[in-house]
Amino acid sequence: MGALCTKQNSLARVASGTITSMSPSTGSAVERPAECPFCKGKVLDTLAKVITESTFWRCLSCNGTWTIASAAASAPKPRR
Repeated sequence: MGALCTKQNSLARVASGTITSMSPSTGSAVERPAECPFCKGKVLDTLAKVITESTFWRCLSCNGTWTIASAAASAPKPRR
């Protein structure tokens, strides 16, 4: 029996070389983070097989952990 591949959990390699996945909660593409939000390190890792907004990421430089959703929520907002 083969693995069932659905739109929500399939991975796709895009032209820039990043791996994206369809987020089950929003149905939009979620990209792998480019850098650590704490130390701006580039060496990142996750144990997740499917990348979603709630996937935990670890920076191998500073050992910080975060999710894409938490990093977006804590990002500084521009002043008006």
